[in-house]
Amino acid sequence: MDEEEIDFRTEAIAIINDISFSVENITVSSKLPATQECVYLNIQTKEKQKYCVQICIQGFRVVSETYDEHEEELGNPFFETVYALLDTISPQYSQMFGNELSRKLSEIKDLQDAGNPGDSGN
Repeated sequence: MDEEEIDFRTEAIAIINDISFSVENITVSSKLPATQECVYLNIQTKEKQKYCVQICIQGFRVVSETYDEHEEELGNPFFETVYALLDTISPQYSQMFGNELSRKLSEIKDLQDAGNPGDSGN
């Protein structure tokens, strides 16, 4: 494997860690193949919709509305990022993402305030 090549098995784990707060459930498919070139994730959105999502060099796409299935005839488009895909399939994703971003920014502000107890913000 060249240094610039992506191992999608590793990428899938990073995606799970990154977006698990914003979906109901997310796992690597145990029935579809997981290779360096392609991995399938089973995702259940906050709206309780189930999807099987393919991750490969072309991007991210829904390949089934059932776990562990790849329905070629769907012909769904690829998305460049998992976030763009989630924006399309999960209306609550944007809200969850915004809430998480606000929470993290608040944590940073609290840490900065704790480090500067004499600073009144001026």
